[in-house]
Amino acid sequence: MSRTLLIPLLIPLLLISGCQPQLFTQKKTLSEFPQPPTWTAAPTADQSEPGAWLDSFTDPTLYRLITEGLQNNFSLQSAAARIRAAQARATQAGAELLPTAILDSSAARRKTQPSGSVNNSFSLTGRVQWEIDLWGRFDLSARAATAEAKATQTDYRAAQLSLAANIARSWFQLCEAGLQLRLAEQIVASYQQSLQVIEEQYRSGLTSALDLRLARSELSSAQASQAERARLFDSGQRALEQLLGRYPSGSLASSHQLPELSAELPVGLPSTLLQRRPDIQASELRLQAAELRTTAAQRNRLPTFALTGSAGTASERLYRLLDWDYLVWSLAASATQSLFDGGRKAAEQQLTKAQFDEQLNTYAEKLLTAFREVEGSLASEDSLRNQERALQQTVSEADEAQHLAEQRYRQGLEGIITLLETQRRAFSARSNLLRTSRLRLENRVDLHLALAGPIGTFIPLHEGMETP
Repeated sequence: MSRTLLIPLLIPLLLISGCQPQLFTQKKTLSEFPQPPTWTAAPTADQSEPGAWLDSFTDPTLYRLITEGLQNNFSLQSAAARIRAAQARATQAGAELLPTAILDSSAARRKTQPSGSVNNSFSLTGRVQWEIDLWGRFDLSARAATAEAKATQTDYRAAQLSLAANIARSWFQLCEAGLQLRLAEQIVASYQQSLQVIEEQYRSGLTSALDLRLARSELSSAQASQAERARLFDSGQRALEQLLGRYPSGSLASSHQLPELSAELPVGLPSTLLQRRPDIQASELRLQAAELRTTAAQRNRLPTFALTGSAGTASERLYRLLDWDYLVWSLAASATQSLFDGGRKAAEQQLTKAQFDEQLNTYAEKLLTAFREVEGSLASEDSLRNQERALQQTVSEADEAQHLAEQRYRQGLEGIITLLETQRRAFSARSNLLRTSRLRLENRVDLHLALAGPIGTFIPLHEGMETP
């Protein structure tokens, strides 16, 4: 196209574009969200990074279960599908930067009256359409879609970490439920033995009916507790099987003991470890995407420029379609400026700006949540350790008290109330110790999840994408 045709086309539109609102960007930097260098809930002497958190537990079964869950969990497979969908949307957005080429072909046969002549017509045409991204609007949209795709892939890593943590928690809960059930069975057996002794004494006239009734009541209560713990064990087994993607096999058995922690946390964990958290990384990427979309919406109010070209042949003879003597071509340029659209583009700009503000506050909230989760887990680490030690001492003293009470009751030196109370305290202390030990294991998992550390040395994590 010659300059004499292009200049009159561009000048009015450039004048119109000068009346558009001035473009602006509202970019927030990470420095506006201050991060403390260390944690207030932990010592700060030796700032080091914890390793794979599964290595902290002496339980090979847990390794096997997490590996199985990462391979078979259906929710994780759905997250992998979302990655592929986001990548396809990014490809679609990037395609707007490239020309569109179309090939048309047609054939027609027409008969005219009254001569009755028959005419054939054939055509073969190629068309190219291209909207020039003069203002970078398509490029901004493509970059936003790419950032969104990266955020979705980061979400998948977060889903992997979350699934591994949920499997670990469910396994710990199942192990505790199995131990609580066995403890309930021991309680029932103990009360049955005590009841036999009391019944013998009652028949001999050595004890009252009140003692007999109290012993029977305690046994019935223990049997009800045993049934409840059996239900909890069954429920925990089904929940874990669902996470593993093999429900309802019913073949999952618990361990006879809770896993032990083989290593303590390194002191002085630096707060910069939060930078590797997938949810924070994904939120930051979505914040970038929202900012890019905001700028693209602003530039969408500027004029658009397009080039259209076509070339082909047309003839009444089919064999002449490849003859250059019958070539037909055209080239056109167009410029478009919206003068009135009912406020659609202005509303689009306001919408993207509101979405940017939403993502900005979401990002800030995720940072605060991350700090709270880590601080809370660090504070709970010491509290649960001290509580576990105290309960171990409680169990030891309560067992001795129960043994003495049983001896003194047989000798007639203590009443039934003292015997039942010491038994109840001993069993309650054991149950509380099991619960606290499980909570300490879960808290360690929560801390490593909050710090987004690697799962296990021998558990590789794939990216959730199919290999081309």
